Amino acid sequence: AGNDFSCFLYVVRDQEVAGSNPVAPNTRNKGFLRKIASTENRTMVQKKRVPQKRVHRGKGLDYVRDPRDGKVHYLGPAGTVESHERYQQWLARYVQETGAAASAAKTRPVQTVRALMIRWLEQGQRDYRRPDGTLTDTYTCCATVAEKYLLHLADKYVSDLTRADLVAVQREMIDRGTMRGGKRQPLAVKTLREYMRTVKHLVKFGVNEGVIDPYQSAHLLNLPPIRANEGKRSKRVRAIPIRDLFKLYRALNPPWQDILAFHVLTGQRVETVLRATAKEFDTSAVPWKFVPTMHKTTWRGHDLTVLVGPRARKILQPLMETEGYFWPARKMNVKKGRQARHFPRSSSAYKNALERACDRAGIQKYTPQQIRHTTATWLVGRSEEHTSELQSQFRISYAVFC
Repeated sequence: AGNDFSCFLYVVRDQEVAGSNPVAPNTRNKGFLRKIASTENRTMVQKKRVPQKRVHRGKGLDYVRDPRDGKVHYLGPAGTVESHERYQQWLARYVQETGAAASAAKTRPVQTVRALMIRWLEQGQRDYRRPDGTLTDTYTCCATVAEKYLLHLADKYVSDLTRADLVAVQREMIDRGTMRGGKRQPLAVKTLREYMRTVKHLVKFGVNEGVIDPYQSAHLLNLPPIRANEGKRSKRVRAIPIRDLFKLYRALNPPWQDILAFHVLTGQRVETVLRATAKEFDTSAVPWKFVPTMHKTTWRGHDLTVLVGPRARKILQPLMETEGYFWPARKMNVKKGRQARHFPRSSSAYKNALERACDRAGIQKYTPQQIRHTTATWLVGRSEEHTSELQSQFRISYAVFC
């Protein structure tokens, strides 16, 4: 969905970006660059400086001061297209009269919200990628917000963007909700807050690119917080009782029994368990170390290490000689001379297997996410000394002794 929306925005990008002024590069080390320029230009002839457009915070107007007589010229409301055009006209007369270098003027380009969103999504496609090249959920969130809630602002100039526009976007998120099962339901509070953080990220991106004025961004980012009663409260994840867990284990087929046991003992996420391979285990010392190559924060450069105890080693010992995934979904017969490709089992197949097993066992339905929560609950239920030691050294989900 994100790629389709990016293509949709590209339809009119050429007409808008071609007419806009080039954006000044994002120089993070401005102090360092200014220091170098001052040391190199000590013996050079100083050029005439071009007056810059400034904002009068008390009046909310843009103005420019003529250095020849010190007179102040008010241009119009701060951050508007009319103010920018008047400044360009005044600057052209000033350059013609004084002969100052027009290229030295640092003016903010006038762009539409559509052009800003295109550059924002292009930057997200480069940054939010997993090691295998797929896009992360963060980019999906950015594309969803741009497509569903910001598209009606696409033809508006960035300089004309006001706080009331973003407040209306926030109210639309709360009122519209989402469609599930043919019924309209409100979004969860967690989802609403994540969407608004994405909107603020777009504003900050515009400031870094030199498109949005910092004074204007201070008003845009001053949005009312989302209250707990404005969205749907997420259901609390409950731990699986030990009796139901044993019934669920007995009702599963043999491959799913090993997956469930390994999942309970490690407490990792579903995708990490289903994609486990023998190459990710260090069996040179006891306990074994499980270092998955793919997990939730791999794209951030974080490492995950799980210590494998005797119970989990007993499950994995017969599988250590296998190539590929421990529990592949199927094999594909390919032409001769090529190896068969193994595919991991999907999380949806795991969920369906648990639901069928719950029906056979005569218990309520449980999801794979509750298994991870059950392991964390058991850890918290241990002695306070052991729990505090885990919390002080690691996140509880990253230090599981199986």
